[in-house]
Amino acid sequence: TQFKGLAGPPLLELDKPALVFTLHADKAPFVARGTPVLHHGVQVGSVRDKGLEKDGRVWLRVVVDAEHAHAVLDTSRFWFVPAASLHLSGRGASIDLPSLAALVDGGIAFDSFVPDGKPVPDHAELSLAPNEAAARADGPTIQITFDTGEGVVAGETRVCWLGQPVGLVKAVRLDPATASVEATVQ
Repeated sequence: TQFKGLAGPPLLELDKPALVFTLHADKAPFVARGTPVLHHGVQVGSVRDKGLEKDGRVWLRVVVDAEHAHAVLDTSRFWFVPAASLHLSGRGASIDLPSLAALVDGGIAFDSFVPDGKPVPDHAELSLAPNEAAARADGPTIQITFDTGEGVVAGETRVCWLGQPVGLVKAVRLDPATASVEATVQ
């Protein structure tokens, strides 16, 4: 009798059912097998495999424990969580440490910002945003015109409604005809 072994460890433990899906991103630095996947600060799964697509984008195979699979919805948005992040404000500085497991390498977090999502099936294909602001901004694209573009930076400026982030400036363009600034927001 002959057996053919796998090139790498299996994605799933045979006695532990789970949800398996793929995340796609432009890049995925510091993400490797074992990187934690967090929902509301609780580790619910991990990255089990990583590779490059033909177009140069990155894919990540993610496994979420069966007991937490109900939290992954078709409206869920995923983003990178840095190992630690520093926030400066008028009230001082604060440091975010998402979890002990993510402290060294960072992790991937997700949430659903829209009600009425449906559970994703096994082997679903989902997107991975570079940060939470970009994940929240996954919606329709709109144009906003400003008299001045001071402080408006593509990829960094958040759009808020009632104090909550609802979008992100994707591009900024000067309109020479009107001497105004047009921002593309998603």
